[in-house]
Order: sequence, then C-alpha cells, then structure tokens
Amino acid sequence: MSGQLSDYPVASVSNLHSVKWKILICFAIIFLSGAPAAQRTLASEDKQVVTAPVLSVQHLRGDTLISIRMGMHKTDVDGLLGNPEAYLTPDGGQYFKYEDLYAAFIDDRLSWLSLGTESKLAQGVTFQMSQADALKILGETSVPNRFVYVYRWDSQAGKAVQLKGEEEIQLHQESPDVYSLSLSVNFYGEVNDIQIVRNDYTALSEKRLIEKNAISSPLRPVKLLSMKDLSFIPQGSQTPVTIGMKREKAEEITGKPIDENLFGIIYDGITISYRNNQVVSMIITLSDNSRTIYETPRGAGLLTSTALFKGLYGKPSSEKDSFVDYIFVMDEKKDRMRTMREFGTAAVHGDKPKYAISMIIEEVKGQRYISYMMICDYQFALNPI
Repeated sequence: MSGQLSDYPVASVSNLHSVKWKILICFAIIFLSGAPAAQRTLASEDKQVVTAPVLSVQHLRGDTLISIRMGMHKTDVDGLLGNPEAYLTPDGGQYFKYEDLYAAFIDDRLSWLSLGTESKLAQGVTFQMSQADALKILGETSVPNRFVYVYRWDSQAGKAVQLKGEEEIQLHQESPDVYSLSLSVNFYGEVNDIQIVRNDYTALSEKRLIEKNAISSPLRPVKLLSMKDLSFIPQGSQTPVTIGMKREKAEEITGKPIDENLFGIIYDGITISYRNNQVVSMIITLSDNSRTIYETPRGAGLLTSTALFKGLYGKPSSEKDSFVDYIFVMDEKKDRMRTMREFGTAAVHGDKPKYAISMIIEEVKGQRYISYMMICDYQFALNPI
C-alpha cells in the first residue's frame, strides 16, 4: 500500500494501509482481448452488499473475472480471492492483502478497498488512465478541486446516489451507508491510486488515531534521556533493539531479513543499518506492510502526534515544515543525554557520542503525525549511505 495521508474525506489512517499506510471500488469489463472470461458471482443475494457499479471492482484472477463489492462478507472475499496476508496498522487496526488488492473489514463486512494495478473500477477506470479520461467516465466530482466522489447507497432502490458539495456531504457524515471513492494522480496526470471507503470505517480509523494520542493527564517534565531511549521495541515484547547492539542479537528480536535497500537490512516492520556488525540506524515508516509494530520505550512510534512526542522527548533541535529532528549528546553523567538546541553546536561537544532521532511529519485535519522515524548515531545522520 502507499503511505501518503490525505485530509478529506478518506481518513489518513486508511491511506496508510496502502504502500503504502494504502488506505476500494462490477460488470462487463474484459481485461484481456479474446474470448470473454468466466465471471464468478455470489450464489445468493445479500442486502448488505453494494451492487452499484461505481462502488465495485473487477479483478482478473487466472481466467476468472471476479466482481468485488463493498459490504461483502470476508468469507466470500476469501472464497473469491484466496487466503490473504494479514497486516497491522500502528493505531491498532488490521488490513489484508489479496494479490494486488488491499482490504479492511468491520464486523467481517468489506469496508475499505484499495485497488492494485491488475484491478479496475467496474465502470472502466484503470491505473495510468489520464485524469481527464477518468473524469469523462465518472463525471463531476463531489467536491470541487478534489478527485473524490461521495455516494449514499440506497439499498431499497438498489442504487448509489452521488452527494455533491461539502454541505450535503456533512448532512450524511454519520451515515454508514455513505461511501467515498477517492482517486489520486501522479506528476504526469495519470491515475495512481484508487480507493473506496465506507463512512463508519473512516470514523473508526479517526477514533483509533485520537485514542492513540490521547493524553489523560498533563505530561510530566521530560526526564533526561538515556541510551535505552534510542531503541525500538516490538509490540508485545519487552526486549528492545538498540543502537550499538550486535546484529546477531538484533535478529533474535526482529527475525530473519526480508530484503535490503540503500538504508539497511529490511525486517518485518523495521529497517536496520549496521557498521562493524553493530546497529547504527533503525527506521520505521508507514510505507511498509508490517505484521510487527515498533515503538520507542516511551511509547512513541508511527502515527504519534508531534504534540505527544514533544511531551515525551522535549523540544526538538530543529523543526521545519514536514521535518522534525533531535540531536543528542552524552552528558557528563553516565548514560544520560541532553538535546542540542541547534545542529551547528555539534562541533562544540568534540568527541562525545552523539545521536539523532529524525522524523517526517504528515498533517491530517490540522494535527501533525509521524509517518517516518529514524533513530541513529550522529555519523549515520551525517552520511547515511
């Protein structure tokens, strides 16, 4: 899934499911030239299933053309697409990957769907189609200057009614029968993301995000940081991966490597870089599908708000636009660090060990959340490659 956050009307958490944090949308489209493919449909009608083509997806699996509709039961989706891979979101949610489709459910009913390149909307909108051509098919958007369509599903009439204008959308914001079809385009004006989400899934995602960052009481003054704070702990464990840890010990915690890139070895939920067989950098990001969620010992991680993070770690060394950075230097007191207020002061501290926490921030409805976090030594921060 791709990991970009959007502001409206699809909750950012939904988009996080796509890799990215991708956070999808029945009838007579043939994917390949030649003889028509056999089409598999549900054996019996289900009143909770949305049959409107504009909220349906077609996916070619082998020689079978499959229609996927919002509201389908998970057992039916599994039957059509096979057993999925399950992943977790940092806010406590769960989503599933079916081939190139990503999906999430409420009460086992399909509530969020993100298309892959091998799927398309039943009305014919595909990846890499120009925005102009997509607009010709889908018509006027629900909100000016936003590539978003909002529909109310009328189960009695068996049709989807488009809502237009923010005022009309707001009137139905509490209704679980409202769906948003959200598309995005790349630099060349080509469709590169298609998602469908039900209203109550958006509301549930937003609720989880708020609860994750809730502060029940005023935060106490920030205690001095220690090397222990320069670590990530997998949820459900008490054993951290720390800066300076031997690779063999780190992999007892992370499990076996999955892949590697310019910034290190990729494990489930975390990317680690080593120097002389010791951990020098750890990265967590919303752009990765993960079964394991990592947080710092103070409880900060992906989707933590910057307000909460500052309450846990103090004022940053630098904060500009979407970037927040902390530079720490070892204090005279053993295993205690203090935050440098400016990057330029690093040389003043000579050879004292220095470390960094670097974050990328995304804004959602006026709140700022972490979408990327790196903990590393100062040498790696200056020269990560």
